[in-house]
Amino acid sequence: MALSRFVLPLRNPLSFCRSDAAAERYIAFVNGALALRATAAKEPAFVEDLAISFDISEQETGQLVPLSVEAAQGWIRYAVQHAVKSFILKLMLPWQWRFDLDRDDNDIEHPVMTLDEMDNHYAKMETMHLRLGGAELRLPSSTVVFPSLIDLSLQDIEVPAGGGYLLSRLMSSACCPRLHKLRLRQLSFELSTMEVMLLIEANTLLELSLESMFELQFLELRTPSLQVLHIEDSFDLNGFTVSAPRLENLRFCVQQPLHIDDVHGQLSSVGTLKIQMFSHGETDNEDRNDASIHLLQCCRLTRCLCLLKFQSNIKYLRLQLCYIIKKKNQSELDLLCDNNSCHWRSHEFSLDHLEKVEFKELMGTDCEFQFIQSILTKATGIRKVGGPGAIRRSWRLRPVAAIPVPDIG
Repeated sequence: MALSRFVLPLRNPLSFCRSDAAAERYIAFVNGALALRATAAKEPAFVEDLAISFDISEQETGQLVPLSVEAAQGWIRYAVQHAVKSFILKLMLPWQWRFDLDRDDNDIEHPVMTLDEMDNHYAKMETMHLRLGGAELRLPSSTVVFPSLIDLSLQDIEVPAGGGYLLSRLMSSACCPRLHKLRLRQLSFELSTMEVMLLIEANTLLELSLESMFELQFLELRTPSLQVLHIEDSFDLNGFTVSAPRLENLRFCVQQPLHIDDVHGQLSSVGTLKIQMFSHGETDNEDRNDASIHLLQCCRLTRCLCLLKFQSNIKYLRLQLCYIIKKKNQSELDLLCDNNSCHWRSHEFSLDHLEKVEFKELMGTDCEFQFIQSILTKATGIRKVGGPGAIRRSWRLRPVAAIPVPDIG
């Protein structure tokens, strides 16, 4: 019988044994189990799904780091050479190996791992998740192809100087012609004489997530099929160019001003937008809301807007709700809502200080009615509502008392 899934987890081995013995035994066990599978006499002994989690982050001396990195490199090599379809590796190293400054001060050798020595062995791999504990990853050369790869995740990795080009190539349609889902998290780009730029040109990519990208200055997306895009905490990003005509869901949380180039105005079709807004600026006078405001201007037809970290001390709120529609029948208007069961009952935001609110371009849909009810109910200190007559006219068939509009102003 074929062994289709092989899971080997170990989290915080030193919590079970204060010596290095537990971790060393685990490495030996994994290596032995994989060797046994590799030398099995019968063909059905293969492993399709291989998941290994190895955590030595609490180890103080770092003596196990070279052995652990060597073992992890061997596990990657095994997954590639034995046609594993799904490979997930989570390696957590001590904090001293995760920061360049500490490594330099303590004369610590930077751990290095590689993918480029295994050309033309990736034919069957469909899923690859690599979390490498801050180790440097040397990427495949231009001859390597992942013809079956659908899901790729790279996390907690340092990209060497000049490696941005190879990383772009790894994620391209030329290297991964079937890639649908891509996640990049906690990638640190080593600075060189040139500005760090990442180009993602992937024709089949549907979902893309980038979180905590360090030293990445310019990002360009050429993704004609992309539907979901999340970008968060990339503090060094200065420029963002995007061509994604089918993008539907965009989460963009960047706190610094940056140039956004929306190729051919394609962001206007984004239906759901999540952005971060701040009511207070920083001491350097930078506009922390610059990128978010720019995206609001680009995403002109957004129907669902989520403001993250909504500040409770907001005193003035102005919302313009506008739909480009031709139907006038009330029942048909209600059908425009993507979620007819939503009642805006969330208590995740506070509007205790809100004094003035203005609503414009209302169409009279159920969602608008429930949303405004929620806003005006939570804002107990509100003193003025802009255009209350317009609000009441938008819901002529509803009881006026159901809309808590103050008589003031």
